[in-house]
Amino acid sequence: MANIKLASGCNFLGYYMFQGGSNPKGKHGTFMNETQSPKISYDYQAALGEFGQIRESYQRLKSVHSFCRTFAETFCHMQTVLPKGASQIDPSDADTLRFAVRTDGHSGYLFLNNFQDHMETKAKANETVVLHMTGEDITFSGISLAPEENCILPFHMDLNGIDLVTATTQPITVLSDQKEPVFIFLKPEGMNPVFHFEDKAVTDQGDIHTSAAQKKKRNSSA
Repeated sequence: MANIKLASGCNFLGYYMFQGGSNPKGKHGTFMNETQSPKISYDYQAALGEFGQIRESYQRLKSVHSFCRTFAETFCHMQTVLPKGASQIDPSDADTLRFAVRTDGHSGYLFLNNFQDHMETKAKANETVVLHMTGEDITFSGISLAPEENCILPFHMDLNGIDLVTATTQPITVLSDQKEPVFIFLKPEGMNPVFHFEDKAVTDQGDIHTSAAQKKKRNSSA
């Protein structure tokens, strides 16, 4: 839900219950939720449980919160763009890839969602999304995503002066206490992580994956 809210244009994430709690009894011996159940426990599968349990949702939300905190200055100005026919996707459709984009017209993020309430989704494999931008088309190819997963993929992301054209990894945060900033990315479950940099970028093949076409182009111009 947090992923979908951000993709839809939300700039202020909020939660009904981020940490569960316990309702006290009323002053006259009655319960605050006298006609409802449960009367004391008020947890509702919150990210942090009523008794301090750290749930999977808490761990997942940490990456989303880090992303928002780190990239808010540019992200919050980006507008939402939905693909044609997005509103006509039937909830029972387990085949169509759900996605949306937030962009400033040049750079931005591709949001992918492979979750649907009350049904089991299928693993996505070798999907392609083409973004028709002003003056260029940006292609995300070979997209794979496990069931129940979602992710945020960047395009034309500024890495301290280097243009990351596309990546099939999710940006999380930036460590700035080094000589050079260190950008941290997360590999979405089921995804093959590939980074496509601008042609002039020099990369370490031992640390990242690049396409064969990129290697050939870079080696021929070295």
